[in-house]
Amino acid sequence: MSRIDDMIEELRSQMKVEIEAAYQRGLVDGAAQMRDRILSAAQGHGGPVAIASPAIIAAAPRHGGGPSLPRAPRGAVGRMLEKALTDMPGLTTTELEQISGDYDGAVATKSIGNELRRFQDKKYRRDERGRWFLIDGGAVETETAGESPAVLGSQEGGGNDEAP
Repeated sequence: MSRIDDMIEELRSQMKVEIEAAYQRGLVDGAAQMRDRILSAAQGHGGPVAIASPAIIAAAPRHGGGPSLPRAPRGAVGRMLEKALTDMPGLTTTELEQISGDYDGAVATKSIGNELRRFQDKKYRRDERGRWFLIDGGAVETETAGESPAVLGSQEGGGNDEAP
């Protein structure tokens, strides 16, 4: 090895020792701070320490930080969408989210898009413009006023215009 290589190895060795020492100091200091905090809280210096009841946990803000609302009953989103799309077929997801409170205030707006996607082509149909319609209940006929049945049939059947 050359003299420069020896110097580099010596520096690496010294740096490794210094880094390890700094790491150990950090561990010791962190452990001491944690111990102090625990003892302070246990002695009542850090304010009251209480175990949260299930009611407090349920009322705590959720991920979004806003107030926690009671969960909508099972099936409420589907019932709300059925009413809204019966009254006003051809709404976009955003429009349905905006009017959801008029139908059921317990339904979270984020649940609407999930419900539509989950039951797309089963309960709901989306056209090329992103507008939603009920599959059952005659919503297809009210979709596009003035269009011929052939156009409606091609939209619904995927382009197959042949008679059954």
